[in-house]
Amino acid sequence: MIELASSVVDIVVVAITFVFILVRLNQTRSRAWLMLAFAWACMLFADIYWAGYLAVFGETPPYFYVAEIGWGAMYLFLVMLLAECNIQRSPSAPVPAAWIPVVIAAAFTVYFVSLKGNILFNLLDDTAMAGIGYFAVKGLAAPPGPGFRGNRAFAGAALFLVMTEFAVWTASCFYDSGGFMPYIVLSYILTLSQALIIVCAWKSEHV
Repeated sequence: MIELASSVVDIVVVAITFVFILVRLNQTRSRAWLMLAFAWACMLFADIYWAGYLAVFGETPPYFYVAEIGWGAMYLFLVMLLAECNIQRSPSAPVPAAWIPVVIAAAFTVYFVSLKGNILFNLLDDTAMAGIGYFAVKGLAAPPGPGFRGNRAFAGAALFLVMTEFAVWTASCFYDSGGFMPYIVLSYILTLSQALIIVCAWKSEHV
């Protein structure tokens, strides 16, 4: 099954990047890498559950709250990390462009709820994406510097993750059992975006 193959690739990439996170956490003992460790652990757990269900039952879980909770926790840790980086930066001028991801997330929330009707998880996930996008844009506008708080590449990777997540969620609305190739391709790009976050964070110094 093509979706199972995509899920297995995702698990392998997340597991490898999780090892890199643990190594960096051991080196720096920083709160930032600890948050990333929690985020990736949650994501890895959710991905394993999703792939396990696909392997056993041959279809996506009809009620995938276990995976949703894991992914939602991952988003939450990422929001907290980006927000903390924003707080640690010196006061700067407001960034009106940071509200663009919030407006886009609100529009997607209305769209997804109208299609799937799951208000709670759509609202939680889209709110998390809005938070990640908001702080990521502020991070891109901030002057470069040492550590996560001045790492524009990390902020850009987080923003790329948000855009890819919305693209995957939109494609999933049109996915069928026969395989919807844009959804599968976007799933691989999402996996790449997750790895990109760790690659961009790897050279960051202790926050």
